[in-house]
Amino acid sequence: MPLGAFLSGGIDSSLVVSYMAEMSSTVRSFSIDFPEAGFSEGAHARRVAEIYGTEHEDRVLEPAMVPLIADAVRHAGEPFADSSAIPTLLLSRMTRERVTVALSGDGGDEAFAGYQRYLAAGNGRAERGAARLLAKSGALSLLPARAERLRRGAHLRALSAAERYATLMSHFTPDDLARLCTPTFLAAAGDHGAAWKETLAPPDLPGVDRYLALDTATYLPGDLLLKVDRMSMSTALEVRSPLLDYRVQELAAGLPAQMKLREGTTKWALKELARRRGLPDDLVNRPKQGFGMPVGSWLRGELRPWVEDLLLERRSLDRGYFDPGVVRRLVAEHLDGRADHTYKVWNLAVLEQWHRSWIDAG
Repeated sequence: MPLGAFLSGGIDSSLVVSYMAEMSSTVRSFSIDFPEAGFSEGAHARRVAEIYGTEHEDRVLEPAMVPLIADAVRHAGEPFADSSAIPTLLLSRMTRERVTVALSGDGGDEAFAGYQRYLAAGNGRAERGAARLLAKSGALSLLPARAERLRRGAHLRALSAAERYATLMSHFTPDDLARLCTPTFLAAAGDHGAAWKETLAPPDLPGVDRYLALDTATYLPGDLLLKVDRMSMSTALEVRSPLLDYRVQELAAGLPAQMKLREGTTKWALKELARRRGLPDDLVNRPKQGFGMPVGSWLRGELRPWVEDLLLERRSLDRGYFDPGVVRRLVAEHLDGRADHTYKVWNLAVLEQWHRSWIDAG
């Protein structure tokens, strides 16, 4: 049976597919697409598949697929609010129909500096970096969201590098948690700033390497690999990433910083390798999109009844974790388009979904 590959059309998955095609006459590749233009990578993935001659399949994830949210929460087994778990679950199910083992490009961004936030944290271009991150919310066409983007950019510039990175990696700052959580919950939970002081404290390394090491120890195993492992294994699909091979990671760790970030270009070394392996410049140089869903706009549209049921029902508001007035305000401001609280609302909704699936259900 041929090997499969998760193919987004980005640098990492494209490189993996290029080497697979070099070693095998039959490679099957799979991708998930979204109907929204700002989130769609389908055309890019299909072009890469044509370049390397894979048998390619893709499917479109629609907002009507709400049951997938509950499935993803159940398979994660813990409150896990990375919305890309849902397309990952659909991608795994689709891939498992054809193959039993698939390769992915996970690990390349953390090893070779592929995220825009490394620019924002490392050289003070906070406003631009934050704007690109916030664009994934799907709501930057709204004037309030633009104002929020500018406000956050100004706030980020005033922070130290470590605080700036912790802010970029957080959906709730310690101040946000102090306003949201009830005094009883805060007392039971302990220090609500512990994640900033401990988990998100960068190691003592020079330049961008401090953030790469931090992400490799936290974000990669605690989010990306957890997501792929649990969503894929729920379908009995084995997923492996060649970029996580220790020899690749050692090579990346030993490269000078300018081979990772160079004059505003992320992941410079891998992009040069991709060019040499036949990827055209327009694919190499296109902005990184990630694998997130257009959650912000979906919450205001097809998912609005779902989020209102989860967060505004009495049983949710009475749990004692959060101030009901703050929850109502966050939901109302987002759904009415007065502010962009995409990540906060999504986190709260997934936590409530988890509570109903795992705690209420016994």
